[in-house]
Amino acid sequence: MSWIDLLKADFVVKTNYPEADFWLQRRGSKENVGKPMRKFSKIQGQYNIGIKVPEGMNKEYVFAQLASLYRKGYWRQKSQGTLPLQNIKIEDVKEALKSFEDKADYKDVTSDKIEKMYDNWLKQSKLISELLMSSNSLIREGREIKRFLQKMEDMR
Repeated sequence: MSWIDLLKADFVVKTNYPEADFWLQRRGSKENVGKPMRKFSKIQGQYNIGIKVPEGMNKEYVFAQLASLYRKGYWRQKSQGTLPLQNIKIEDVKEALKSFEDKADYKDVTSDKIEKMYDNWLKQSKLISELLMSSNSLIREGREIKRFLQKMEDMR
């Protein structure tokens, strides 16, 4: 999928959608309306809003963004209802998904690019540490860089 196709791709957002990637609680109290969920409930699922992420987008990133909106109270402001039972609309969810700044952030390709950049940085840093260790005046700095790089590799 090209980046142009990815930018044109739309989320599928609808209720009673067991095939979705994740769901938002469509109705509930002001505190729990809009809560993101990873599992479809056969009992409550028909009332929840399912979201299917387009192919090529990072699902975890989208889920994290929706969870952030929930924590910040975005859905509380968008919810409607005169009783203690509040609800959110599918259109509000679609609007929130459109408002994400840069769809390039959703692409799994972005993670791959970061990984390649990190590997390149690591390789270059190793070369620099070797060069510094061959110098009489900078050997200590070279050793420190080498130790730091070893810690970085151990974290992976």
